[in-house]
Amino acid sequence: MKKIVAATDFSVNSMNAVKYAVDLCLFLKADLCLIHVSMIPLPINEIPVSDYSIEESIIQTEREIEALKNDLLKKHVGRDLKINTVVRSGDVVKEIKDYCNSIEPFALVLGSETTTGFERLFTSGVTIEAVRDILWPLVVVPPSKKFTQFRKIGVATDFNYLSANPHLDEIRELTKTFQAELHIIHVRQSIDGSMTGEKILDYELTRDKLHGLKTEYHFLSGKNVEQTLKTFAESNNFDLLIIFPKKHNNISGLFLHSYSKNMVMDCHVPIMSLHD
Repeated sequence: MKKIVAATDFSVNSMNAVKYAVDLCLFLKADLCLIHVSMIPLPINEIPVSDYSIEESIIQTEREIEALKNDLLKKHVGRDLKINTVVRSGDVVKEIKDYCNSIEPFALVLGSETTTGFERLFTSGVTIEAVRDILWPLVVVPPSKKFTQFRKIGVATDFNYLSANPHLDEIRELTKTFQAELHIIHVRQSIDGSMTGEKILDYELTRDKLHGLKTEYHFLSGKNVEQTLKTFAESNNFDLLIIFPKKHNNISGLFLHSYSKNMVMDCHVPIMSLHD
């Protein structure tokens, strides 16, 4: 059985992401795993926070997440929806990552903007760290975005061995599951620039591997790669945009700019990151 993890801090945007995850679970017949990470309060004037205070906070959060679970089950009574809940304390990204590693989910779903406990996750560049550090497929849901069946799926690529990407088969299966159109998007910063022989070969091999799907290839030009990609995805009403994060900071072009704070937080299209 597939498992989808939804992280929540009970803020408006994270709750919207939970609803998105619920509908995705119902479509895929997957189990939902709700997780909340309570951040340990910092000591005041060097006075440590008592274990009792931390324990009380966790107990209260467990009540809240259980109430959320029951509310979701009531709203979807009669549907085959299974929900597990977990509450942890500590560093948000690390705890979510450890939990995902323990259950091996189909995907992790997060809201693109949150407050309180998750505020650190989506400010000061920590979003990039989360996208790069969590190896499981991660879906970032824009504020107020509702789940709709994926009809148009975009894949951003620099054609640097896309044909050998281990996730290509997963993308193929995802496209077939949703009976979607697949749009492969390559953005060049130079208007007059041409693709190298290696990139052309990778394009041809990718085309062969995706044979049989309803696939379109888009070769765009724009000095601001991030904005060009974001505008194209939004104007063409994509239901999902897939990106491949890189861990190295010295990578130029698309794979440096496209995972900036603005790309993840401001894009109106849900983004899925897949590590190659």
